Amino acid sequence: MGGLAFLIAGSAVRRVRPEQNATPPSVADRPFRTVTVQLPLFNEGAVALDLLRAVCALDYPRAFIDIQILDDSTDDTPDLLMPEIETMRARGHMILYLRRSERTGWKAGALAAGLQNSKAEFIAIFDADFTPPPAFLLSALVRSPAFDDASVAFLQGRWTFRNADQNYLTRAQALLLDWQFLIQKPAIRSGQLSSTFNGSAGIWRRKAIEEAGEWQTDTLAEDLDLSLRASLCGGRGVYDECLTCPSELPTSLLSYRLQQRRWAKGTAQCLRKALPRYMRFATFQQVRSLVAAASLALYPLLLAGLVLWPMLCLWIDLQLLEAAGMAILLIAFALILSGPVSAAAVSGRGRNIRTGLDVITATALTLGSLPNNSLAFLTGLFGGRGVFERTPKNGSAALPRPPRTVQKPHPTLVIETVVAAQMAWAAWSLFAADRAPLAWPCLIFLTALSGIIAGQIAAWLRAVLARG
Repeated sequence: MGGLAFLIAGSAVRRVRPEQNATPPSVADRPFRTVTVQLPLFNEGAVALDLLRAVCALDYPRAFIDIQILDDSTDDTPDLLMPEIETMRARGHMILYLRRSERTGWKAGALAAGLQNSKAEFIAIFDADFTPPPAFLLSALVRSPAFDDASVAFLQGRWTFRNADQNYLTRAQALLLDWQFLIQKPAIRSGQLSSTFNGSAGIWRRKAIEEAGEWQTDTLAEDLDLSLRASLCGGRGVYDECLTCPSELPTSLLSYRLQQRRWAKGTAQCLRKALPRYMRFATFQQVRSLVAAASLALYPLLLAGLVLWPMLCLWIDLQLLEAAGMAILLIAFALILSGPVSAAAVSGRGRNIRTGLDVITATALTLGSLPNNSLAFLTGLFGGRGVFERTPKNGSAALPRPPRTVQKPHPTLVIETVVAAQMAWAAWSLFAADRAPLAWPCLIFLTALSGIIAGQIAAWLRAVLARG
């Protein structure tokens, strides 16, 4: 199955690998467009200085660009930033430092407040851990023909990762996100579907934001929410894999799971919000774009199948049920495996032991995250808005920090432990009943889930020891 995935991925390399397919953009006679660069921050001093310096180094005429630092921080991030802001202002950069008294609406609220203080035609957004290269705006607004089409609402760039090789977790994440940015998004584009905004390293047409109802604060995924509303208004999202921007991956399993919960819950909230309007007003093409954005909905279904199928096989002696369930689960496992395998091939990683281990880790990370992401998705689908929890960043700044607070495992750990126990019981029962082949899906899932459980406990213990 892995060889087949490599074969498929290898045939796709010619189509989607940016290094081989990028057509050098010509510097056209397009006029410079006015752009506001928004930098939403919250207690992210470790990365904020690098971001500010990178934005001030953008190769774009200063008469056409202004910078907004949207800082909702409650720590010493403002004290760290102000000297650098004054230095950059003295060099001629137009910088607005906006600090709200209350963090109403979280990131969406900050972006909305910044929009009220901007008159630019375009809005570029970078999260705190991103460092755009100098040519980012020039490539997107002058060299790229994307915004020549009035129906284009936004242009999304490709995320790259400064710390991809830091540890086993960052290497696995890089593979999973490379699959999204090097395979999934180009495939969506080739299918003439609208892309979705990923929240950072992208540029919006201001008019499209306003026509879609501006930033709204009723979900945890303001980026997807605005993308779906803009699509209903006739706007299209365009993705350019040649427009790259370095960022930082979570280095801790606890931080990674927090990020995944927010993404899964926010996606479910957006789908719940958008579905009624899409059913009434969307074209077939827009519905296809919505379906492409709703892949996380498969997580609860796969988890339910993994939990229920072995129990049904033990209770009901029906060969059709056993064969059909085994086939579906093995196909699901193969598809999950094919993501990191194809991403490894398309991104140019070598066929070596390290790449193989990274592929296995990424596959196990996806499988082991099923309970965490499924619960978050279902909570977003049927629950309230929740709280926006930012992903902790490390960055390069050496900061005077207060005594470290220990990031505790999420209560989902209890549910994962129960699911792992149920998988172990099901596998043992199937072996005891002389139906060992049916136990293999349980054992595969149990192995991945046990790794996630052990990783959380180990990360928590390391934090406790580091504090003490």
